[in-house]
Amino acid sequence: MRRALAVSVFLAVACTDRGLYRAPGLGDGAIDNKLAVEGSFCTEDPTTVAFPVKILFAVDTSQSMARTDPLGQRVLAVQEVVDAYIADPGVEFAIVQFNGASNILTQNAMGLDGFTRDLADLQAAIVQLGIASQPTDYDGAVQLVSRVL
Repeated sequence: MRRALAVSVFLAVACTDRGLYRAPGLGDGAIDNKLAVEGSFCTEDPTTVAFPVKILFAVDTSQSMARTDPLGQRVLAVQEVVDAYIADPGVEFAIVQFNGASNILTQNAMGLDGFTRDLADLQAAIVQLGIASQPTDYDGAVQLVSRVL
């Protein structure tokens, strides 16, 4: 019974054929229907804000790299990028290694696989990139990259 009463009250209030009308005393002249809004928004100084940048390396360390990259240029390339950007507080790195088994070599501050700024963690991961073993697992690499991102 209460539900029926509530629905009927709602319908009585919600449905009407009543049109809009002009308030008495306004006359038939133009209606002021324009609105001007003014405000301000304060932001931080952009030179003091660290823009977040995340760099993820997915590096092939399969047996084929012993032939394709015998001098370990992949290791040097990753090291050069880390060295170039580690001083920037807004930059974080993640390293995924793939061969027969794909691995995320870096961990975040909470100990979970992912992006880090910890130089010791990055150095340990970069060293592992120089070891070529097992066949290539492209699917595993793509899955881990997706998980990190």
